[in-house]
Amino acid sequence: MTGSPMPAERADQPVAGSAKSPPEIADVIRRDIQSGAYPPGHHLGTIEIAERFGVSRGPVREALRLLESLNLVRILPRKGAFVIAPGDDEIQELLEIRGLLFALSCERAARRITAEVAADLGRHAKRLTEMAADPACSPRRFQQGTFDLAETVLRACGSERLAEMQREMTFGAGIVYGHLSFATQDMRAIEARAFGTLVELIVAGHPEESFRAARRVHEDGVRRGVELAALMPKPAPTDFRGKRKRRS
Repeated sequence: MTGSPMPAERADQPVAGSAKSPPEIADVIRRDIQSGAYPPGHHLGTIEIAERFGVSRGPVREALRLLESLNLVRILPRKGAFVIAPGDDEIQELLEIRGLLFALSCERAARRITAEVAADLGRHAKRLTEMAADPACSPRRFQQGTFDLAETVLRACGSERLAEMQREMTFGAGIVYGHLSFATQDMRAIEARAFGTLVELIVAGHPEESFRAARRVHEDGVRRGVELAALMPKPAPTDFRGKRKRRS
């Protein structure tokens, strides 16, 4: 699994700046949903959101309708708007797109490699190897190490638009499986070796090989995460009142 998470702004904090129009408000809330600040089932109160952005409830309602059109929010009559979880097919699609974006970033980074970037990537790859050898290393800590390496690739790829697209897609898919790809020490060791090979190709300036290696790293990580997720109990469905339904 690859990605580059950005610290999420707390969803209850006032928003400074010019986020006043419905599309701008919707974009901020979308980021909150993708970061996990607004989890599935969370009620999006129009009054609270209006106060947060310093606007009336009209722009908020329009922003929520925009989010509903993106299948991020469900608006129920007389109940309000609720965050919904992506379906399995949508998650798989997001993962595939994100993997392709990461591979493109690695290809571009290999074409533009510098001594400074090579040194940074080498440090991150070494750190992953050290964490993989540490039995006390948690899956989430190792995952953050892969994020740090991926962020170096994104900064080196020479396309801020490509980098931003991947950053924005990290949360929606990564939240679902994420650290499951690194659940055991053996899995972390496999991932560390794969990232080490990828870094060697990027540093050597082999764009095509870097692209293929990045696809393998991502696809293998997703496969391991999905296989492990299939063995875990499914969460109870959300009843859109901020609670979980009891299973009968």
